[in-house]
This record gives sequence, structure tokens and C-alpha cells, in this order.
Amino acid sequence: DVLCSFIIPIRNREHTICYCFDSILCQALVCNYEIIIVDDASTDNTKSIIRKIANSSTNLRLSDFDFCAELPETLNLFSSITTQEELDIRARIKIISLNSNVGAAAARNIGINNAIGKYLWFVDSDDFISRDALSILTSLVFNNNFDVVKFAKQSLFLPSPPRSYRLLSSFQVPMLSHINDVSGLLFVLGHGAVWCSVFNREFVGKVRFNPDFEYSEDSLF
Repeated sequence: DVLCSFIIPIRNREHTICYCFDSILCQALVCNYEIIIVDDASTDNTKSIIRKIANSSTNLRLSDFDFCAELPETLNLFSSITTQEELDIRARIKIISLNSNVGAAAARNIGINNAIGKYLWFVDSDDFISRDALSILTSLVFNNNFDVVKFAKQSLFLPSPPRSYRLLSSFQVPMLSHINDVSGLLFVLGHGAVWCSVFNREFVGKVRFNPDFEYSEDSLF
């Protein structure tokens, strides 16, 4: 069973998407997950990069591509497994290409509608997840019945390319275990963006992001 669906809305992120992918793909042996990329009508090289990373008809390994230096952790993992095992991992990536720009909220909704994982994790294209994230979440959350998990984030700056990033950490996993009333739940959920949370897909149900909001749609969700 797919334990987690990573939902990544993306538009014109050719300089950051590899770093995001690297942090997720290098943990591929921890649990079964899927990565849903909703390409929001990118006009740069983003679409080409994500199509090469995703499994296709080619048997080229990721190390054969010109951007492989931006995937150091993943290449380290892939060097110890077979070509077919690598392709099977890369096949977890689903690409949904939009013909027109609809915005992050609508793109996330499309991701939710196509997700099959037990949990939803909304990751932005300039985010990392921490190295231990999936192992911690698998042991404490994915195999249990948490509805919502919130955790901390840390801001980073990488000089090449010059860019600010968020490192999403999972060391505060159990913090919602004692919140049983609606008012307490709403207070906690209303303070923070969705990329600092993991949601049980059944708990989310039919709730979706409001595409009329360009900002703070996270809190509204």
C-alpha cells in the first residue's frame, strides 16, 4: 500500500526542483510512497527535468543526466541498487501537466484528487525533507491512525544557486496526540502552512484549497 502521497505544485522551478527531489528519493527504501508533480504550465526547463527524473521508456540511469550533481544523496542510494530497482523508484513519480497557470491552491487540489496514499504531504518545490523524516513518520504515524501531524521547519540558504530553502523536520511528530477538542485542533492548524503538516487523506475528505486565494490559502485549508 502507498503510505504517503507527496503533492508538489510547481511552476518554473528548474533551479530548485532537483534539491527537493533529492531529499525525497534518497529515502525511497524506507516506505512505499508516490510523488505527484502538478506542473502549473511551466515555461522554463522544469518540465524537461522532471520528465527525465521520472521513469520513462528509457533505461538511462539518473547518473547519466547533466543535472545529476544536484541529486547527491539519491545517486548514493542508486549506486547500490540495480537499474530496474532504480527505475521502479523513479516510476513512483506522477506528472500532471496543466496547459494554463491555475495557481498553487488549484494545483494542490488536482494533486489531492489524484492521490492514493494514506497520508498527504504538501511539499513546495523549494523545500527539503529531513533525512530521517520518512523513517520517523513511518514508525510513529503512517502505521497508526493520526489524523494530522505537525512538525518544525528550518530556513536554509544555499550559495549555488543562491536560494533560500526550507528544511522540513519531523522531530515533533507526537504533538497532536493529546488534542481532542475542535477548538484546540483549529488553533494549532490555523498557525502554520500546510508544508509543515501531514494529513490523513480520509480525514481531509472533500476539503480542498480555495483557488480564489493567492496567499494564506494554507491557513484557510
